[in-house]
Amino acid sequence: MSRQPLSAPQADVLRAFAGTIIPASAQHGVPGADDPAILADILASLERDHDDVVAALQRLDGLAGGSYVALDGAQRLAVAHEFRAEGGAPLDRACRLADGVPVEQLGARWSDFMTPWDAPDSLADGILDDETYDWQADIAVIRTSKGRPIVVAEEQVRQAYELVDYLGLAVSPTGTAGLAALLPGSGPGTGVAPGERVAVVFSGVRR
Repeated sequence: MSRQPLSAPQADVLRAFAGTIIPASAQHGVPGADDPAILADILASLERDHDDVVAALQRLDGLAGGSYVALDGAQRLAVAHEFRAEGGAPLDRACRLADGVPVEQLGARWSDFMTPWDAPDSLADGILDDETYDWQADIAVIRTSKGRPIVVAEEQVRQAYELVDYLGLAVSPTGTAGLAALLPGSGPGTGVAPGERVAVVFSGVRR
């Protein structure tokens, strides 16, 4: 089924981002990814990734404080680096790339779906692996439970730790990471409805 094309503002954000990560090169005489012909090809080939692209464009605006397009070149690049750090979460990326691939085939295609996180850095360093080594089992459980990975911003990780510390509980930042997923943030959110009951496990003592 064909999806609705991006709106004009969404296309503007995509154009600005594309031109930031792949700029034109006068030295080599090649256009940037924001070239009209190249951008038109990108827009025409979205299809399956349409919803993910829309969510990514919204996140870029969020990281930019409202409007990615309104930033200057240096600011756009800084936001692009921050966006890349968030969007590179290995398990989340693997779930998207392996969608529709049987679990029993994942191991043979490890490098297709599970790639290392570039320079990971977080207060919750106890779960900060460059790869999610048990990702195949994780995906199996996620699919069975109809769940999904939740990628949170570092600000939520810190807020969760500070909140639990304020309550007087000696839990490590890694142990409070589950609570971070429930805190308000600029990401896609958890999908938890108001009044819904949830369980959060604090696993990890602060030492």
